[in-house]
Amino acid sequence: MAGGGEARATALGLLIVGIWLSFLSHVGQTTYSLVYRLADAPQWLLNAEVVPFIVLTSVVGAVLHVVAPGSVDGVVPRRNRLALGAGVGLAVLVVMALLITRPDIKPVIERTRPYIGDWFRTGEMPGGDPPA
Repeated sequence: MAGGGEARATALGLLIVGIWLSFLSHVGQTTYSLVYRLADAPQWLLNAEVVPFIVLTSVVGAVLHVVAPGSVDGVVPRRNRLALGAGVGLAVLVVMALLITRPDIKPVIERTRPYIGDWFRTGEMPGGDPPA
């Protein structure tokens, strides 16, 4: 391709791949959530090795959205690069803080149960437990 056509094709390619990766990540998260709930929330599934790959797919999709050149004269805008750097830096700091402090959030989560727990009161439905 001549001129800016190649840069435009690269930008479009990055955006297309980024959109598809974001979509696949969403499908993966939804599937994981459904499997987790249908399997009666087994504790071991919370730390399953598939979760990091779902999150990584989402992160790569987001990065491809941000760094796709061509939105301003064939270059990645400085603001996009700064925002990406700040976001990654903040995420690293938050993860490090959580790993170092290991806060016990169970009491806080238990206090939210009346507000985010069984909204539709499915636990109070007549007929007892669902069939196994």
